[in-house]
Amino acid sequence: MSSYKMRMNGPGSRVPVIAVVDDDESVRLAVQRLVRSAGMNAVQYASGEELIDAFRVHGAQAVDCIVLDLHMVGMNGLQVAESLTQFGIEIPFVFMSGADDDGVRALGFPSDLPWIRKPFDDGVLLPAIAARVYPS
Repeated sequence: MSSYKMRMNGPGSRVPVIAVVDDDESVRLAVQRLVRSAGMNAVQYASGEELIDAFRVHGAQAVDCIVLDLHMVGMNGLQVAESLTQFGIEIPFVFMSGADDDGVRALGFPSDLPWIRKPFDDGVLLPAIAARVYPS
């Protein structure tokens, strides 16, 4: 059992829900499997617009963290994050991208904001999620 599973599923605790937003289905499935293997729940969204629409209809209360691709068709990850912030939604993000630093900066992404480069493994993504779900 991973240490994440033990931390997140203690007595009386609620299992964290992670929203996975990526326009690549294979990435969404891989991240969902990884998140579930760590004892968390994951909900997939194929675009930023789909996530925003779901939050408008159902609310965002049940989501603890959003794993968000920066380069997507339609709204990019930075635009999605800004829209959610404008709606008053304050959920922590884990940003990811298959692009290099220059490609991410071209989106207007602040240089001091951390993001994870795809492909990644559980030793990178799970600690990033845990840090946002359980801030020190």
